[in-house]
Order: sequence, then C-alpha cells, then structure tokens
Amino acid sequence: MLELDEYLHKYARQNARKGIAAVFVLVPEASSRTILGFYTLSATAVDAGTLSKEFLKKLPRYQHLPATLIGRLARSLGTPGRGIGEKLLINALRRSAENSAIIGSLALVVDAKNDEVKKWYLKYGFRELKSHPHRLYLPMQSIKDHLRGETAEGKAHQAGRDRRSGKSNN
Repeated sequence: MLELDEYLHKYARQNARKGIAAVFVLVPEASSRTILGFYTLSATAVDAGTLSKEFLKKLPRYQHLPATLIGRLARSLGTPGRGIGEKLLINALRRSAENSAIIGSLALVVDAKNDEVKKWYLKYGFRELKSHPHRLYLPMQSIKDHLRGETAEGKAHQAGRDRRSGKSNN
C-alpha cells in the first residue's frame, strides 16, 4: 500500500476527529466512493527568520508568524494528466484564503517530498523558506490577489459572452 493511501485509509479520520488536520477529498460525483485525490490543512507557525526580507517588510517583528500547512496533497495514480493535482491545490488555496479572514494566516506552507514535487509547487508561485530547501510558502496576499484576478477575469469573460449573445446585465 502506498504511503498516501495508508494515510487516507488509516489516519485521515483520526486526524480530523482529533483536530490535527482537516481532510478534503475529491470524488467524481457526490455519491461516488471513488477518491480522485485529497489534501489536508492545519494551522502552523513559520519562523520569521526563514522568510524573505521582502515578505517581512511590513510585518510586526514576531519570531513566529501564523500560517496554514498543506500537510498532504495527493491524487490517485490512475488520474495522470487530468489536472486533479491542480484542482486540489486551487481548492486548498481558495479555502486557505477564505479561512485566513477568520483565523490569521500570512502564508500557505507545504513540505515538498522531493525535487520533482518542489518544481511542481514552484510553478504555482511558491517560494523556498531559507535553510529549508523543500519547505515552501506562498504569501496569503498573493493567493488572494490571484483569486481576485481570477474572479474579475471570469466576470469580464462572462460579460463579453453576454454582450455577444445580446443578454443584458441589468
């Protein structure tokens, strides 16, 4: 059994029940027992000394800063090339940004398992923490800016389609 399968089958429910991690599962349809992928989120703290000076500029001088941790993110091995990992990550980004308004969190943190996984996260804008080459972070403000841009872009695209079809926004 693969390590991530083992986590999902043996520990996910326990971790959720004990408040260690919130587990989110992607299934193809509401009634399906097939799991396409999953991720977990937890609260964490980041040593301020490991963050870039640019990121720290306007922040208070605390030794540890609040963040959200993606503890696990995995897709089914039977789903390569379908964008499942990206869908899971985008959902985690959105959920983390929404929750940061309720419980303070300056960044989303992830521990990349290897160089290939690290490269995958880097292409989404994650940055290395100093002295932890596989621990990456993405500032929460970057996530919120991206999500706002995505929403504005979607609205502009829809408005353009409405104009072409003769629909009115009033």
